[in-house]
Amino acid sequence: MYVPYIGIYLSALEQYPDLHVRAWSHRVQICPPETMYPILKNFMLSWQQKKLYENAEEIQKQTIVIHERIRKFQDYLIKVGKSLTAAAKVYNSAVKSWDSRLSPSLKKIETMGIAEEQSRQIPQVQEIDETINVVNEDNQDD
Repeated sequence: MYVPYIGIYLSALEQYPDLHVRAWSHRVQICPPETMYPILKNFMLSWQQKKLYENAEEIQKQTIVIHERIRKFQDYLIKVGKSLTAAAKVYNSAVKSWDSRLSPSLKKIETMGIAEEQSRQIPQVQEIDETINVVNEDNQDD
């Protein structure tokens, strides 16, 4: 409750010394001009604090969601890494089979002149030498 003149406020306090207690029991704050700025400043700071608290709660919720999503993505990444490693091993086995079994037979056919001139140029197959970095499952808690 705003009281525009300090004299009115002091007069009311003389008549009712427990005015503040009675007002506060009804959840009323009496504000003469001299106390208006500190009280408004207190309200502003209280609202800011409440907003910060709400933001902190929302940040905590979002952090939990992001953490769960990152863990799920990490699981997918581990599976992809393992699959790529397995695929590279199988591919390299196929290349070795090509080089040791099929390519020599194909070259024999070519030397006999059975294949057409244009189809005799079979490109060389190369093994994959690149190593695949797999996400370490043991370090998931880091």
